[in-house]
Amino acid sequence: MILPVVPSPAADMDLIEIMYYLSTKSPTLGDRFALAVEKTYQQLSRMPYLGELHPFKDPSMQNIRIWRVKGFPNHLIFYRVEPEQITIARLRHSATNYMEDFESS
Repeated sequence: MILPVVPSPAADMDLIEIMYYLSTKSPTLGDRFALAVEKTYQQLSRMPYLGELHPFKDPSMQNIRIWRVKGFPNHLIFYRVEPEQITIARLRHSATNYMEDFESS
């Protein structure tokens, strides 16, 4: 089963912010990150249940899975497998308080 991957507006904004931050560390790092995210999205498209279900307390946040960005293991993809697509909810760094950030979005 191959499902299309659809990033939410929040995930798109997360990607832009992370790319910008990484670009300040190295001129090509932001672009490498974007490519790694795209490759990881392709992987999830082919194998949507790779990620582990994340234990959110809020019932509306159930069925959110988490997977690491290929080559950037500290960056996490939060996503939901739906009948016709994979919805990317957020991209977060593991060192942030992503639980709070995610639940307040």
